[in-house]
Amino acid sequence: LAYYLQFKDNVRAFPKGFTMIAGDQNRRQYTAKPEPPKSLWTDEDRDPDVMSQRSIGFNCLNYQMQAEQTLLRHEMPSKGHIDGQCKNGLRLEIVFPSCWDGKDISPRDQHSHVAYSSLIMDGDCPNTHPIRLPTLLYETIFWTPQFAGVEGKFMLSNGDESGTSYHGDYMMGWDEGVLQAAVDQCRDLSGKIEDCPIFNIDYDSKCEWTPPTVAAREVCQGPRMGLCASEGRECLP
Repeated sequence: LAYYLQFKDNVRAFPKGFTMIAGDQNRRQYTAKPEPPKSLWTDEDRDPDVMSQRSIGFNCLNYQMQAEQTLLRHEMPSKGHIDGQCKNGLRLEIVFPSCWDGKDISPRDQHSHVAYSSLIMDGDCPNTHPIRLPTLLYETIFWTPQFAGVEGKFMLSNGDESGTSYHGDYMMGWDEGVLQAAVDQCRDLSGKIEDCPIFNIDYDSKCEWTPPTVAAREVCQGPRMGLCASEGRECLP
């Protein structure tokens, strides 16, 4: 699921050609201090690297219990905890920076042009990145119960067992005017796309997609160490 959240007024749509990355694929450990309530956050808590680490969440889903809050924990739970407590799977969450410098749209490093607001999702933008963008939240649910009691451990496809290297990419693909109209007019808190009059939803049409040739040839049978490999090539480390 991809959420476009609005916590402030005067939110600007992503400009044409805009891209960014949230998270750090090279991280292997959560190094920030224990997280206090946001009302007690200090400048140390608002350090860009700390907020980047706290923008990742591992939500244990159990619909028979009270739901965990978004971004409650920032590392992968142990397999024992997932097997015993996460009866409805594990939801990985990542929040993207929502403050833009108003200049660069796709720098080489994919992150210097954006910054997190003072409370990651809510809060104010820093003076260096004053333009407020929609707050993007990605959620992906993994059906871990099928592996309950099976020997082994969970890890990301890059071999990271901590989960702290979880990251996401965003590439602006909207018509900028349509997205701006949705940002300006669709403020209903239901989260239902039907409650946004900008979109003409067609539930009857079938969406068909032909994968690129290189993707169709990928060999993804597992389990294996590393990512999918193109046919005839070794797996990526």
